[in-house]
Amino acid sequence: MEWIEKNKKYFIGICVVSVAIAFIQLFELRQVGIIENQSKIELGISYLPWVVFTTSFMPLTYLSWFKNSSPSFITSAKKVFFWVLTLALLIIIGSIYGNFVL
Repeated sequence: MEWIEKNKKYFIGICVVSVAIAFIQLFELRQVGIIENQSKIELGISYLPWVVFTTSFMPLTYLSWFKNSSPSFITSAKKVFFWVLTLALLIIIGSIYGNFVL
């Protein structure tokens, strides 16, 4: 947890930059329309900001949920919920990547 606190500003910066890149991509897609004949590499690169955002946002979520928590049943239940949520996000991201990019 100390490592997350020490690097919190970097995580926030990465989140902001990745969201900005994702919105630029969405804006460009709206202006251009459907992009045909997109290669697998281009599709993977367009998917990358969302993966970067998720992987930098989850440590911030962990920090905000468990920073000043005392060991109790509720804290343990919240930690189980957090890790189940993280696992679900990894499965969703992996399945989307596997279906559309690979």
